[in-house]
Amino acid sequence: MPAAKWRTGLPLLALLSTAQDRPASEAAIRTSARLVEVSAIVHGRNGAVTDLAKSDFILADRGKRQEISVFSVQYGEGGSARPNPLPRNTFSNRGRGAPSSVTVILLDGLNTQFEDQASAKRHLIRFLKAVDPQDRIALYTLGKSLHVLCDFDHPERLQRILAGHTGSVTTDFATVAPEPADTGIHDLDQFLNESNQVLASAVNLDRARITIDAFLSIANHLSQLPGRKNVIWVTGGLPFSIAGAARALNRANIGLYPVDARGLVGLPALLTASGPGYGRTIRPGSISFSPGGLNTLRELADLTGGRAFYDTNDISGAIRTAVQDTTVTYLLGFYPDPDSLDGKFHELKVQVKRPGLEVRCRRGYYAVKESLASEKVNLGNLATALWSPLESSAIALEAHIQRTDQPRPNSLDIQWSVDISTLHLTPQKNIWQGAINVLFIQQDAAGRELDRTQEAFDVHVPQENYKAHLKSGIVVRRLLEAKEDLVTLRILLINRNDASVGSLVIPLADVK
Repeated sequence: MPAAKWRTGLPLLALLSTAQDRPASEAAIRTSARLVEVSAIVHGRNGAVTDLAKSDFILADRGKRQEISVFSVQYGEGGSARPNPLPRNTFSNRGRGAPSSVTVILLDGLNTQFEDQASAKRHLIRFLKAVDPQDRIALYTLGKSLHVLCDFDHPERLQRILAGHTGSVTTDFATVAPEPADTGIHDLDQFLNESNQVLASAVNLDRARITIDAFLSIANHLSQLPGRKNVIWVTGGLPFSIAGAARALNRANIGLYPVDARGLVGLPALLTASGPGYGRTIRPGSISFSPGGLNTLRELADLTGGRAFYDTNDISGAIRTAVQDTTVTYLLGFYPDPDSLDGKFHELKVQVKRPGLEVRCRRGYYAVKESLASEKVNLGNLATALWSPLESSAIALEAHIQRTDQPRPNSLDIQWSVDISTLHLTPQKNIWQGAINVLFIQQDAAGRELDRTQEAFDVHVPQENYKAHLKSGIVVRRLLEAKEDLVTLRILLINRNDASVGSLVIPLADVK
């Protein structure tokens, strides 16, 4: 996205009613007070432990015990795979009738060898044949970009879609993970190794960026769904850390479950009869008996409270274990001392008073003070949402669209609304304030941008009116002239205070 300065916002004082009022009990004021939430999964000898109370838990931040201010128990109840229908020509990025737990399976072709992709696909089809029809499962693939095969549908349909999926990525693993040169000439080996490493670093950096962007898109998409979410990442692994992705996953209450698509790993290639090192003297320390990328898998699982599965050919069993890992989740929340917000990583530890139980939760959080997001962060998050195939639900958006010939032919009458409970507003005396930008992006069938319209608003909500506005939301009308080749309309709203983004992806064919 090209760099741009935010325009000064128009004052947004008049708040109209939406077509569907929201119950006030659904939301609470989002303030600058920092609440740290931790999802904990507790297992005993016979599986998940479901009868714990708040008094059973001990939560410590850097070894200092914290008062648990928020506590709830969330059960993975399953539910209808289809949300409640919206009124005609109305679109929303918030799930309706969503169950308390969902699972996303990400088939990673970008970081997985072709033969391992085929094996993982077979195992996944086997898993889907035995899955509970009520389970909410989405299926995405990762290649040069994130692709949605099916977004939360019936397992039988997932099987059919997956069986017919033939797309794969031909990443050149000889380039991204080159074997050490062994010509017998030291200077030549050194030159070849350095040249290969420069090329590998460039390609791997691009792989890391695409992978992180995919996790950010998934986190934004799932952020407003209730309860704990699982992302099962079937991959061949990355030989470097992408721990930064864990921050977005933790904010969205997502546990990451990496599954090594390579299964059981045999001897390193240098030691096999078909390998380049066969029959040669191998220098000590030049080979590793552990497959590359395992540290990344373990690190991300540990940081998000998930679990890594590797060195096993039972990929379908690993996926099944991950799905079952949310039978019950305990949500603990505490308010850290403002003086402890030093911008550093704080290790968290959750214990239960009953002996013999295993607790799994995210490893920690970054204790940063609330501050306005920079323009660079705002534009980066907006760019990620703009090109993602998934809608971002970090800010709850709804839009009602009608075709009209007034005031000009081929116009769209758009009434968009935002749930202010999902906006980060800051108190100034008796007024809750925020700053938002709304973009309307018109795209053709190939996803090329045809037109961009942007509006900026300053939000001012008087304290005495806040509860009423929780029910009504903010509703704004916009007339937009549709371009000739318009196929998809994207509506994006970014909160300039914290760089959170809400988005809608609307196929114009669905506007009757």
